[in-house]
Amino acid sequence: MSPRPRGSLRALPRATLPVCVLIAVLSGAMAYAINVVHDTQGGHGRTARTTVTASASSSSSSSSSSSSSSSSSSSSASLSSHQQSPSSSSSSHSSSSSLGGKRQRQNVLHSPPSSSASSSASSPPSAMSSKPVKLQIKGFKSTPSLPQDFEQRGWDTLRSAVRAIYSSEAVPQNLETLYRTTEQLCSHKFDARLYERLSAECEAHARATLNSLLASSEDDDSFLVCMKHTWDDYCAQQKFIRSIFLYLDRTYILQNKEARSIWDLGLHYFGSIVLANDQIRARILRALLAVVALERDGSTIDRMLVRGLLQMLRVLDLYVEVFENEFLETSRAFYRRESLANIHVLDSAKYLEYCSRRLEEEKERVAVYLGDSSEKALVALTEQELIAIHADTIVGRGFDEMMGEGRVATLALMYSLLARVDRLQLLADRWRLYISSKGADIMKKSDADSALVSDVLAFKRMCDSVLQDSFGLNTDFKDAMNGAFEQFMNAQPTKPPELLAKYVDRMLRSGNRSCTEGELDSVLADVIILFRFVKGKDIFQAFFRKDLAKRLLLGKSASIDTERVMIQKLKEECGPQFTSKFEGMFKDVDLSKELMHSFKNSKAAGAIASDVDFAVNVLTTTFWPPYAPATVKLPIDMTFYQDVFKEYYLEKHQGRQLSFLHALGHCVLKANYPKGRRELCVSLFQAVVLLLFNDGHKFVYTDIRDATGIGIQLLFFLFFFIIFTSFCANLCSGPPLC
Repeated sequence: MSPRPRGSLRALPRATLPVCVLIAVLSGAMAYAINVVHDTQGGHGRTARTTVTASASSSSSSSSSSSSSSSSSSSSASLSSHQQSPSSSSSSHSSSSSLGGKRQRQNVLHSPPSSSASSSASSPPSAMSSKPVKLQIKGFKSTPSLPQDFEQRGWDTLRSAVRAIYSSEAVPQNLETLYRTTEQLCSHKFDARLYERLSAECEAHARATLNSLLASSEDDDSFLVCMKHTWDDYCAQQKFIRSIFLYLDRTYILQNKEARSIWDLGLHYFGSIVLANDQIRARILRALLAVVALERDGSTIDRMLVRGLLQMLRVLDLYVEVFENEFLETSRAFYRRESLANIHVLDSAKYLEYCSRRLEEEKERVAVYLGDSSEKALVALTEQELIAIHADTIVGRGFDEMMGEGRVATLALMYSLLARVDRLQLLADRWRLYISSKGADIMKKSDADSALVSDVLAFKRMCDSVLQDSFGLNTDFKDAMNGAFEQFMNAQPTKPPELLAKYVDRMLRSGNRSCTEGELDSVLADVIILFRFVKGKDIFQAFFRKDLAKRLLLGKSASIDTERVMIQKLKEECGPQFTSKFEGMFKDVDLSKELMHSFKNSKAAGAIASDVDFAVNVLTTTFWPPYAPATVKLPIDMTFYQDVFKEYYLEKHQGRQLSFLHALGHCVLKANYPKGRRELCVSLFQAVVLLLFNDGHKFVYTDIRDATGIGIQLLFFLFFFIIFTSFCANLCSGPPLC
């Protein structure tokens, strides 16, 4: 291989640079060849090319003739974008161009200069003279063109692939080749016709699918399986085709709003051709309804099969039109027949369980294959047919039995089911009627007045439990309960408040052993609740005031703190005016204790015998209950003690008056019986009669009456007490008898 001439051009390596510049230095002259390759996409994939030619000449110092010198001292370079024929001048090499895909590349090389130019190139640079450079820009002489069968060959390739996919056969070409073919057709503006041809293929396949399904002679169950497989295959095929025509999907379809995407195009033809057929629709609907009916009867079905077919209808936007409307009507008829059959066979509790089970089944059915869109309508019609239509029968036939047996869970189920159909008012009315009736029976059938309040409280606790656990503390039900209690407790205006006050008195007495202090607070809270229902609160106030006076004066209160708690509850319920006298009574007792402490430390207390425990409670008339005056002739010692205290009190509180209430006095006597000494807790009148026996063993009635001044009726009562006390004292020994 001969060495490269010094002045020859070196070919630049092929590259992707947008501009390629070639420079040639010739002997005796300098020639500039600038090749600008401008790859612009335009027209049908044609490549525009710009050729820039530069020439320069200089005189030679050679001794040759002027004509030969000028021809050897000047050279020209010409660059072209087209392939040059073999007849091109020897001063330049032919350029080659290649067209492939979307982009064309072309490299233009200059051939070595002629021998004369080569010889002149060896002249020194000083022999060269500079002249102005002239640039000429030339365009293409001809435009590149595509083969005439370019579109058809591309479509034939794509069509064979589409048909192979629809036939579930192997595709002869690879996916990249098919994608590039689609891209080239779209790039050369064949996208509209490509879309039309593809649409025709999709439509033809949908019609073939319809004919295949119509020719099927399988039963309904097998037809559903066949339909599911057909749909799955169709979707998989459409996804494959979309991957091939993805370039068409992302260019032409996006620019044309009226054109459907490849996926939507397939769905459109499947829905408008296959499922538009009345026979196909009827078979699908009939088979699906039959499968759901089997499941409602307790059979096991292929839920995934049903779910897939319903999802097909939902994707094609045919779910409501083809299935849902008829399904809802069928469900309504089914539950109407079944509810009519069960309401007369099952009791209310069993029927409620049946309704709850059916509703849960429908919710599960919605979650598995029906879909959320059907839940509201399906559950609503189920509730209407099972519950709303039979609500009166459910409540009227079983509510009283459930309340009587304390079936809290069943009542809660009834409440929740009736709440679904907005029939709670029916249950609230029945609830109020039951409480009124049961409360009236308690008021009539209580064995004793002492047990009446206890029975009412127990009934109230049971109602509170049902209200909380079954009815969720619903305010309407709470108001109905309170109204019912108020109704039956005020049927007899005076009896309930009196019995309620006596019940409180028994609870607060020191002899009460029925409950602990904590339980007592709970009982008093329940009593306050019953107290709210009583309209005769003034009657309760009068009896409570009288009983409180006895407990305070006789020292019979179980706990002063508990007494104050009860009064505070009454104050919160009725206001301070209602309890002002009760609080005044406590104040008098406290002041009396301070007064007696002062009296016992005074000189006046020295006149009282050391073995006598003398105590006086000074009461304010306005606070305490009114007491009728009672006449009695006290023993001399008692009269003396009273006078001593009265003198002491009036000295300290001038202007006041004291009057002793003998009916409220009480004494503790030490009595000697044959079997021993006893302490007797008696009233002042009883003590006066018993003290007579210190002066004798036998007295006639008239002697006792004259000696004590006690009235006949009270005296007879005292006689019975004395006889009973003596009998008990002779029989037993133990603590003081009260």
